[in-house]
Amino acid sequence: MFKKKWMPLLLSIPLLLTGCKGKTSDSVTIFIYGQAHERSIYSKIIEKFTEETGIKVNAELVNTDGYAETLTASLGTKNAPDVFYSNPASIGRYAMNGVILDLKPYLEIEAEVEDGLDYKNFLDGVVDYYRYDVTTKKRGEGEAVWAIPKDVSSYPLGYNRNIINLSVELGHWATHTKKGAWASREGGMPLPWENDPRTDKQIVYTFEEFTNACRATKFIHNEIEYFGTALIDTWAMHSWIWAAGGNWLSDDGKTVTVNTPEFIAGFTEFIDLMDNRGISQTREQMGVKPHYDRWMAGEVAFFNVGVWDVAAFESVPKELLDYGLMPTPRKDNASPEWYTYIGTLGYAVSSRTRVAQEAVKLALYMSMSTESYNRMTKYQTIQLPNNKLMVDEYLSDETIKPENKGIFLDVIQKGHGKLHPTAMAYNSLWYDAFIAELSRVWKVTDDDPSGEMSPAQYAAYVQPIMQAQLNIALADEAAGV
Repeated sequence: MFKKKWMPLLLSIPLLLTGCKGKTSDSVTIFIYGQAHERSIYSKIIEKFTEETGIKVNAELVNTDGYAETLTASLGTKNAPDVFYSNPASIGRYAMNGVILDLKPYLEIEAEVEDGLDYKNFLDGVVDYYRYDVTTKKRGEGEAVWAIPKDVSSYPLGYNRNIINLSVELGHWATHTKKGAWASREGGMPLPWENDPRTDKQIVYTFEEFTNACRATKFIHNEIEYFGTALIDTWAMHSWIWAAGGNWLSDDGKTVTVNTPEFIAGFTEFIDLMDNRGISQTREQMGVKPHYDRWMAGEVAFFNVGVWDVAAFESVPKELLDYGLMPTPRKDNASPEWYTYIGTLGYAVSSRTRVAQEAVKLALYMSMSTESYNRMTKYQTIQLPNNKLMVDEYLSDETIKPENKGIFLDVIQKGHGKLHPTAMAYNSLWYDAFIAELSRVWKVTDDDPSGEMSPAQYAAYVQPIMQAQLNIALADEAAGV
């Protein structure tokens, strides 16, 4: 992923100097990445931080390319930045290797400072993503806090009202949705926006109902081909697997469980949805016009949406994309739970830092301050509020889209979100093995509608490969490698 050499963004702000080298005892170095508009925002937040605290900051704000390699090479050396990005998947390895600082003592101090930012005001449960017990090797446990969230995002479904309304107008909706739990309602299933999504009465489709809704929105009209859905396989499939009761690893984290009936049921449902029911693009069509481009062109009814997408979507004319949010599907009426992916990136602090308290103060300011909220959430809609004291303001602010944005937070706060499977083990090589040959189950051409393997066959094939990689990861974790 990271192959190109990174190039630092040279900032024009006098208080910001590039480079992790040459740091002084009265300054904090921070090494983070982002797109050009994000880096501009970060620089303004950092400038305000220095204005308010008097703490100078040496900042390296770079694009994504080469970040991981550059950071890895510096950790454990005198050139390590004071503050840098980490994620839940890396926390255990960093903690075991002794390259990051337990932030809890410093966070407790900041919580007691007048007008300080209290880490206990993070959204409920998100600090646990960055806990790791170095003795028991348990993730999400222990007293240590190895990083604090830079952001926490969720991945619910989006729907395009234009396509659904057109489907209703053409009679497709009633034809394809007349069966199932909503049969008692004239016209078929309720539309996704008929209940206030900020309540507990959200409309949650079953697997069958969602498929029928996708069938109703797959049609050609005025020479435009519309698709029911166009989900990105390697991200969206987790929702179907989790909803079916499947998981990637056993509860103790020692056994790969992709060959269980529950996992296979969710995996099969998702592959059928994407490849075998004629409601999504074929793989050949994806090569011509990718999923995201079709959604932005107003040609896809249901598509996963992250908060990072909102700003881009607002630039699309409403006659093409009039969208809202909804839960991902549940398995059936007997299985009411729905789940989707939670993504998070955190600020960690080097164990070699000589300005630990100042580094933690900067990390908290970047994450939880009003300045950060205004620039990252209110004005740019790049991320959700991290500080739960700002949630009400976020939900009530009608200038922040979409109108039912509360679902983003519901995923995190009401137990509908799960971390990416890579956060379940010491490294991601075991999970990478599953993704590496996933094309074996895809419909590649119309002449090969079922793929080389069925989902069940693929699960049986790949489980021992994944287990072998997991065993290596467990051994490395035990040894602190």
